[in-house]
Amino acid sequence: MRLYLLLLVLIIGCDSAKVHQVGEAVPTNRATRIKEILDRPAAFLEQRVVLSGRAGQVCQHMGCWFVLQDNTQHILIDLEQGRTITVPRNISGDSLRVVGIVKRIGGDLRLMGKGVEIHRKRAKIWSFFNL
Repeated sequence: MRLYLLLLVLIIGCDSAKVHQVGEAVPTNRATRIKEILDRPAAFLEQRVVLSGRAGQVCQHMGCWFVLQDNTQHILIDLEQGRTITVPRNISGDSLRVVGIVKRIGGDLRLMGKGVEIHRKRAKIWSFFNL
């Protein structure tokens, strides 16, 4: 019984926020709301912006795209088929900050991601396995 209690205390004590940076560093300036980009695309096309929100659907093949959702809308974050960066495939629900260039491809707006900051809450014991 003592062993189980000790193990439980160790696991709970190891829990911490984990920040994982992929690609370029994400500036600390205020994030643009996704709704602003979708409402006024001409003002943002070809512009570098910072977005924040939660990861929705993620490419399960190699992590080369994901959907970013904030409390206003959602937008596709295109990592250019993983040519320069990819994200872990298990980030759905994690908080993210993303920097990239707003583009229109095939009539759809998307952010060509250059850097992603992933804020995860995972037990340190599992970080060894990159979970």
